[in-house]
Amino acid sequence: MSNKKIAAVYLFLFLLPYLCALLVIGTSYNALVLHSASLWRTFVGAAVGAVVMSALKVTVERPLAILVANATRPLLRDILDFFKVDGDMKKRVLNLGIDFVFCGVATWVVRNVFPREWIMWSLIGWLMLIMFISVLIGGYIDYDLLSVERTGTKEVQVRKPTINK
Repeated sequence: MSNKKIAAVYLFLFLLPYLCALLVIGTSYNALVLHSASLWRTFVGAAVGAVVMSALKVTVERPLAILVANATRPLLRDILDFFKVDGDMKKRVLNLGIDFVFCGVATWVVRNVFPREWIMWSLIGWLMLIMFISVLIGGYIDYDLLSVERTGTKEVQVRKPTINK
């Protein structure tokens, strides 16, 4: 896979959904918490959002590992590898800290950019639509490579379940 294709898959399958997830977290928090404008409540929302983002990152570990293995440019490899949380504890803590900051910023941006009516009724739907379309495009580009990795020449045989009567 070429570096351009890897960058496109990363953009549509990981980066845009990550940004949409941040805005979904900010929108959800602002819609649920009546007095979200206080600094303390923004910190609480950022902490909860960072934990949610860490859980979401676990689901993309395998495709990210495949992209890192196929990237030939060191900068692209470092960018892709940074978001993998299966590494050492230092990287996990740094990722959690960055997610905390980004979730706090997303909460503040949503609160100060969008009108309250949008936050309460329609913004989540638009963000989910953007996220869904982005993942579809990323998956269409080269999902075959990201989904299964062959090990050796031996084929895996799937057994059909038997029904005992």
